[in-house]
Formats: sequence, structure tokens, C-alpha cells
Amino acid sequence: MKNSVIGFSISLCLLVLFFGSNHPASTQNDLLANPSFEDSYTGGVAKGWSAWHYDSMAKKDCSAEVYYTQPVWSAELASRSLILDGVRSQHVGNQWDTWRGGVSQSVDGVTVGETYRFKASMIGRVSNNQWPAASDPDGFINGRVGIDPSGGSDFAAASVAWGDAIVPRDSWQTATVQTVATSTSITVFVEADFGAIDNCYPHLDMWFDSASLVAGERPILNRQIYLPVLNK
Repeated sequence: MKNSVIGFSISLCLLVLFFGSNHPASTQNDLLANPSFEDSYTGGVAKGWSAWHYDSMAKKDCSAEVYYTQPVWSAELASRSLILDGVRSQHVGNQWDTWRGGVSQSVDGVTVGETYRFKASMIGRVSNNQWPAASDPDGFINGRVGIDPSGGSDFAAASVAWGDAIVPRDSWQTATVQTVATSTSITVFVEADFGAIDNCYPHLDMWFDSASLVAGERPILNRQIYLPVLNK
């Protein structure tokens, strides 16, 4: 009986080792630098990240045309509800003038032909009132994430694969995208878009946090496993 128990224990150990070596864990190594937007901040932008924005080069009549101006980047320090992970989040915002922009990061050492999945969480406000008042339900707010699989830094390039837009009005939501790398470097973009007619509010703010970039999961090998017959 003792030999049977020992034999069964060894079999279980071998089984665990087999699955552990051929079936990767669901949590994978994050390839981003500073994915939770912690200190330090330079020019209002978290270390490891770069600011980007679209600029119409001129202010226009908010009630008649869509236009974009440069927003302001800063570290969120005040409200815990505006921080999802760690002790900071990346804030980007503007007053009255609509904007489109966010942050980006280039990642080297990726594998050509490999699928990469990028995601980031965000929460936004379009409001006439100070935080924590709720957003105006008619205010326009969109967010999304993108990957340039060729490693370019231009958010407007045709090579950028953008995920579906989300509407993170007053609640944390996560945007996701995945694509196949065509270079050994790729660039990820996190975007907020407040560009809409008559969307000029005194509070046009978005916060980014808890980002990740991981390689796609490897296929599971279909193998049969034969356990030894235990002695009776």
C-alpha cells in the first residue's frame, strides 16, 4: 500500500511538471516600462512614456466646427478614485478647448510575426462642474488604444492598428487591441478624444492607468498522457 501511495504521488508530480512546461500561465511578462504610470514625471508625463496630440493649429467656433488644441499632461495625486493601480495615474486634460491625444511608448526586442496584445484602463470627465460632480451626459468622450507594428512614432500613420473606441464616462474601463509585429520594435498609443461640436466644457479630462503589453499565447499542444498503473 505504501508503494502505491508513493507511486501515485510521483505520477502527480510528473503530470504537474508536464502541464507546467507546455501550458504557459495566463499571466505573462509585461513588456512595458512603467505600465502603471508611476513617478517620476517630466513635463507632466510619466517616465517611460511620451506625450502626443493632434493640433488643428487654430481655435475655431466650438458651436460650429470640430477643432483640436494641445492639452496639459500631469500626474494625478489628489483623488484615490482616479488612480487604479499604484499611487499615480497619468492625467491629460484641457479647459474649454477640445483635444485629442494621450501618451505613447516604443518597445524594442519584440519578435517579428508574433501577436502582441496591448490594453490600458481609463476614466474621463466632460463637465461644467468641479470633481467629483458627474459628467454632462451629452458631453462627448472617447478613448482607445493602438499599436504600430512597424515601430513608428506617428499616431496618424496608416500602419497603426486601433482598437474599438470605449466611452469611459465617470467609470474605469479598459480598451484593448492586438496585432502582429512587422518589426523588432513596436509602438503603443493610448488616446483620449474630446473632439465634437459644442463640446467645449471647462473640464475635459482623462486619466490613464494599468496598461500592459504581452505576447500572444502559444497554442496548447494536444498530447496524450499515460499514467503508470499503481501496484495494488
